[in-house]
Amino acid sequence: MPKKKQHKKVTVTFDERHLPVIARALEVFMRMRSGQIDMALDECYADKQTKMLNDRSYDHFNDNQNIETMIRRVYFKELSNNAAWGVGQYGFGGEEAYMIWKTLRQYMAYERNGGYAGTGRDFDTTWGKYSEVPNPVVQGFSTRKFFKAPKSLQEKLEYLYEQKEYQEMWKIIDKKWKSLPRGDKYEIGYQLPDDPSEWYKNIGVWVTAPRKKEEGW
Repeated sequence: MPKKKQHKKVTVTFDERHLPVIARALEVFMRMRSGQIDMALDECYADKQTKMLNDRSYDHFNDNQNIETMIRRVYFKELSNNAAWGVGQYGFGGEEAYMIWKTLRQYMAYERNGGYAGTGRDFDTTWGKYSEVPNPVVQGFSTRKFFKAPKSLQEKLEYLYEQKEYQEMWKIIDKKWKSLPRGDKYEIGYQLPDDPSEWYKNIGVWVTAPRKKEEGW
């Protein structure tokens, strides 16, 4: 039986300004593979389209439709006029492109929002399994955000934490920490300061996908 090939992990360092360009290129490729040619053209030429519309010199819509019709006539004969392939049907690297695209968009969305979740598909991750290739990982990124408990609660929470009285801690947090953001998951813990020996001054809660109050969550 042939030995299964072991695939290496490769680390590439990008400047954050590269990420929107990579995400845009991946989306264009995905749209082209799905049959959404018009949307791919909109994504690729958004700057030119905006300028033309502002100058009122040209309306690209009909030409985009003509280009889509021509490409679909050649490469998407099996699809009806307005149909498109979904994730899992792209092929030729389309699924892997989707996974990279979603990972980068989620990272950029959380960065824009100060580590908080928000509305919109940008904050989603990939749901389901679309490829044998694992999802890419942005090193150091997490949808968890730490919130330090108010100073007035620190001493009591520190004592209960050392005693492993976690239910009592939650009672205090639920009753007295009204500003703790809502989220998908809550975990009591601490965030190590510059001096790790002072962990006891940094008791708080790790919140997964925390929401900002002003966003109505």
